[in-house]
Amino acid sequence: MDLFVFNTDIANPFARTLVSFTTDTIVFEGYFNLEDGTMPVERIIEKDEQYCHIEIYQKKTAAIDSTESGENAISFFPLGTIELKYRLIKVLNTQNEYMVAKGRIKDLEASVLERDEPLRRQRLKQEYEEMIEQCKKMDFKAFLSSCRDS
Repeated sequence: MDLFVFNTDIANPFARTLVSFTTDTIVFEGYFNLEDGTMPVERIIEKDEQYCHIEIYQKKTAAIDSTESGENAISFFPLGTIELKYRLIKVLNTQNEYMVAKGRIKDLEASVLERDEPLRRQRLKQEYEEMIEQCKKMDFKAFLSSCRDS
């Protein structure tokens, strides 16, 4: 399912499973590698064989699942349930309109990443501090003993 138009020049959402799609909200299972507070951002979606230039003004991420099945599996792109609030900027009826919108989005991406970076660092710092607190509570003797037994 390709709801969000693929573009390697920008951080684009990836929707593995579409949960709901309305005139102002998209809910999907997948990922969007921008922090929730980075919005607004502009993107292009394709729905019902029609391209639309939209502004995503709110992102809420819930239920991140970083597990993968299989032994020693690593999840490089943890999936979550993501809700995007958006507004339609323009239905793109011509190739020229599409290219203008794509160029605008690419030009805006540097400022998007600049807004995203401090939020990403803040989240990583918080996750690191939470991990340290978990490690402080961990029974390492029991853990290492269980590793030896297996």
